Amino acid sequence: MPTQRDFPYNWTTWLSRLFTGESNCEWAIWFKARHQGWSRKPSDFNQADWLARHTALLNEHRDRWIQSGYEVRVENQNAFQLRGHSAILAGEIIYTDRTERVPQAVIDQGFVRRLVSLIQRVAAVNPLRPPPARQSAVSATSRP
Repeated sequence: MPTQRDFPYNWTTWLSRLFTGESNCEWAIWFKARHQGWSRKPSDFNQADWLARHTALLNEHRDRWIQSGYEVRVENQNAFQLRGHSAILAGEIIYTDRTERVPQAVIDQGFVRRLVSLIQRVAAVNPLRPPPARQSAVSATSRP
């Protein structure tokens, strides 16, 4: 049973999906930010296979950076928390099936304004609700 958090808590991976348009369900992220102990709708996703492939990819990237002379840290060694006025922003560096660097030049005032606006929306007391016909995996099982 989900319980309400004392202060909104957002993982960067939750925000990045909304920020890039990969996901549009702000309510699901709002719910996860404001609650803990929630569960996902059951799926046929093969997590064991995905984790094995993900770990191999992480190791490949780690080894490449080490060979290039970098000190490399993985998983919780990269964890951070940033407590702001609206919420806590937390995250880890996560590698996917590709490597993309975000050029520093794109992190301008407009980028920061859009990110702050997103954080404020998902940390708000009153969320933007999705249309009733469309539910995400989180909202389908956790919505009151």
